[in-house]
Amino acid sequence: MKTLKISTFVFMMLTIVSCKSWVDPNLNTDPNNPADVQMQTLLPPAEGTMGYILGGDVGRYNALFTQHLQGVTRQHAGYYQYIFTETNTNTDWSNFYPNMFNLQIIIDKSTTNGSPHYRGAARVLMALSLGNVTDLWGDVPYADALKGNNNLSPKYQSQQELYPIIQKLLDDGITDLSSATSSFKMGTDDQVFAGNLAKWIRAAYSLKARYWIHLTKVDNTAADKALAAVAKAMQANTDNMQFVFGGTATTENPWSQFNNQRGDVDIADYFYGMLGTLKDPRVVPFWDDGSLYMGSGSPVPFITYTEVKFIEAEALLRTNKTTEAKTAFTNAVTASLAASGISASASTTYLAQTAVTPTGDITMDRILQQKYIALFTQSESWTDWRRTGMPSIPATAGFKTTDIPRRWPYPLNERLNNVNYPGLKNNTDRVWWDKQ
Repeated sequence: MKTLKISTFVFMMLTIVSCKSWVDPNLNTDPNNPADVQMQTLLPPAEGTMGYILGGDVGRYNALFTQHLQGVTRQHAGYYQYIFTETNTNTDWSNFYPNMFNLQIIIDKSTTNGSPHYRGAARVLMALSLGNVTDLWGDVPYADALKGNNNLSPKYQSQQELYPIIQKLLDDGITDLSSATSSFKMGTDDQVFAGNLAKWIRAAYSLKARYWIHLTKVDNTAADKALAAVAKAMQANTDNMQFVFGGTATTENPWSQFNNQRGDVDIADYFYGMLGTLKDPRVVPFWDDGSLYMGSGSPVPFITYTEVKFIEAEALLRTNKTTEAKTAFTNAVTASLAASGISASASTTYLAQTAVTPTGDITMDRILQQKYIALFTQSESWTDWRRTGMPSIPATAGFKTTDIPRRWPYPLNERLNNVNYPGLKNNTDRVWWDKQ
């Protein structure tokens, strides 16, 4: 893993130098206090980098697998045919881990100087990062990977071992963010919630619900645990955890950058047809004008109130609370429509269709179909399909390989540089929670 660790050091230095574009010049930062400078300068690029990662290759590649998008030319035409190899995942691995390393610096420094609010935010972001990494690759390095040059070949930890770590990071983050005192407090340097601790706490509970609902194949109490987290999670669209891009040449949304510079993808026929059949008004902000997620100043969602309400609907249905599940489903779709800028009257018309809201009990297929629509551009749709098979996404037609990928291949740099590399995996091999 020598290549990764060299890039970690370089990346860390570059973010410290270049983060000025993310930092409010009016911050009351004490230049004579290294801990103060380091925390306030590392948090904004850590948040921004997460936005670039999830709104970049991660969101785009997985949207090809879920038939949200289709590749029409160059590399993305190949990815759309599932020609997706270890050379295609180097960049994202080498973006996730340096960012996690920087988050660990914030955790360590805020522990030293008695700033639990910073530590709590960093722990929540670390949980989000680790959750994404293990859901993409399965077993991955974690504890050893954050030791820098003290361990250049970090050991891999099983996904089964990592999921409790994710939950503990979130629990510890909630405790930190609930602290009555903190030597240094987040403000405008926090590009996600501007230092609003209540929103950070609700985001942490929302992530707890996400990572519990992933485990319904391997833990028969997962739905109940998800519901317990939902009770303290996001309460409205204004709680959405996302990174809003600035719309300038140096702070443009990554989807917008890619579409303007490359244009290798189009909306998939399958998804576009689904929206058309349902007369779904979100087709305009999703793609026709692309204003919601693909504008130059659009946000990249980390987790949203809409997702939380869909988690609630699924968990309620899994625990045989059908009436409550239908209510949560309606609230989820309504939240998505509102967040997409759809009027209340148009939302009412949409929900009134029996193809959207059944006259009888809500079904799991209907919940997952509407969640699939609502989470356009977001990797959670790929995770949902892997763990439930819903909606029934077709494989790309007309190509030799017809099996939709269920995991990312480990990057080439790991095979070449890490003696603990676990060996090649097939893209159709299942991760731990994706039990057959």
